[in-house]
Amino acid sequence: MSRLLSEKMLGNKKGRMYHLPVVFLGIGLLLLIGLAYVADDERVTLIALGLAVVVVLGALVYVYMHIISPQRTFRRKLYLLTWNLHKYTIEELKDLYQEVYQLYLKLPEHKKANVYASLTKLRESIEEKMKAAKKLERMMEGLAEGTIQELQKKYEEAKKVFEELSSGEQQKFQAALNAVKEKLERGLQQ
Repeated sequence: MSRLLSEKMLGNKKGRMYHLPVVFLGIGLLLLIGLAYVADDERVTLIALGLAVVVVLGALVYVYMHIISPQRTFRRKLYLLTWNLHKYTIEELKDLYQEVYQLYLKLPEHKKANVYASLTKLRESIEEKMKAAKKLERMMEGLAEGTIQELQKKYEEAKKVFEELSSGEQQKFQAALNAVKEKLERGLQQ
């Protein structure tokens, strides 16, 4: 599911600049190794190789701290999921929330307190979408019977709930809602 999260976010460029320091560290490493290779003095070679080792260790620490650490991964996935709720179906949201929650559990206790409110807000948003989907399911069951006026009123209410759903969930109900709309149009024309 994490691949799903990143695939739907390809259009968002924010947060991609953290690779730039790694590129500069790589260039610096290549220059130091090149200096060690062409240096005539043994002392310059040892200094260049020592600095190259320090650059490699610094790069590893930087990559861990800013790219692959559990805290960074949690914050990145929480951000992506929060801002892209409208792109997922309910099942995808449940799976992605579980993934984010598992990352939350891996955080140190003092970090958990800082992000608990965001995680709770995300859960509440997902629950609202689930309630709207259930409500629309119940409404769709009752759309088959009644007079044209009652059907028109039920259709309008269902359409409002439909608008609250994510685009993934809307696809599930689109055909049934269109069928009711056509039935209404035929009934009104008669």
